[in-house]
Amino acid sequence: LISALEGRMTQTSEQLHAIIDCGAILAGTNLREFSRSLLNEFKDDSFGGVLYYDDHYLNDWVILEKSGRCLPKDISPVRDEDAFVIFDEPRCRGTDLKLRTEAVALLTLAPNICKDKLMQAAGRLRKLGRNQKLEIVGGSDVFSKLRDLSNKGNVVSKLRHSFFNSSNFTATNVLSWVMKNTVEMN
Repeated sequence: LISALEGRMTQTSEQLHAIIDCGAILAGTNLREFSRSLLNEFKDDSFGGVLYYDDHYLNDWVILEKSGRCLPKDISPVRDEDAFVIFDEPRCRGTDLKLRTEAVALLTLAPNICKDKLMQAAGRLRKLGRNQKLEIVGGSDVFSKLRDLSNKGNVVSKLRHSFFNSSNFTATNVLSWVMKNTVEMN
């Protein structure tokens, strides 16, 4: 799943600036190694590094710079908005980082995600709807549930790199499904 996610992040038509992993697809992943892989995949100089929370060594936000140097974000010369940002699942709530005004983020979904978790994760884009955008991705299990809710199979999603994206689902479809999950959980 991780290699499929890497491929999806680097082969999209619109430049991505962040991943918001509220679906916990990256759970258990060494984010330093994942960040290193991403730096190798980026084809241009659009990012000075990858910003992520290092809970293995420093318990702080760090920037893995293109040079390979990894520094706490507060002392790195790379600014937040000049880095690709990874919000792992625990940082999808309450984290406030300055992203580019035109940032596009991948937001991952889990099969039983509820409204609060989705809204908190989407809120990492402080200017969502005002030049910032989300692209929603998840496993086939997520989008088969969405498809079932959306007219009993009349909506067909596209398979890319073992992930389904939400290009054929509207925000209303996703929010309806999330609200259904929320009601079922309570």
